[in-house]
Amino acid sequence: MASALSVEDIKLLEKTISIRERLIDTIVAKELPTSARDIDCFTNLLESVDRSIFSKAKINLEESSNKVNEATNQVLKELIVELHKTPTNVSANRTEVPVFSSTGKQVSDGELIRKIDQIDVNEALGGK
Repeated sequence: MASALSVEDIKLLEKTISIRERLIDTIVAKELPTSARDIDCFTNLLESVDRSIFSKAKINLEESSNKVNEATNQVLKELIVELHKTPTNVSANRTEVPVFSSTGKQVSDGELIRKIDQIDVNEALGGK
């Protein structure tokens, strides 16, 4: 999977982050801003650096996730193809499945079910 950012984009992003970091260091080295306008500008500068870091992290996570998804898809494709292949090493000495042959006896419905009055309770419970 190709990166969402080109090499030039990454270089420009790193350059702007570096400039913002130097601005922050310069401002903090002198004195933290106290006027409302300066505080707002400084806060926006800090937030822009944070957003850049989070954006880069999100892109990296998405790229990693895409790589994992591609690898998973490839493994699943190989598994499905392998499962559907005709076996080539089938033994010629297979035994046949036995076939049921009828004795010709006819059983009517309920003939094999014992009647309630024919059940011996002692025998059913294991006694004599």
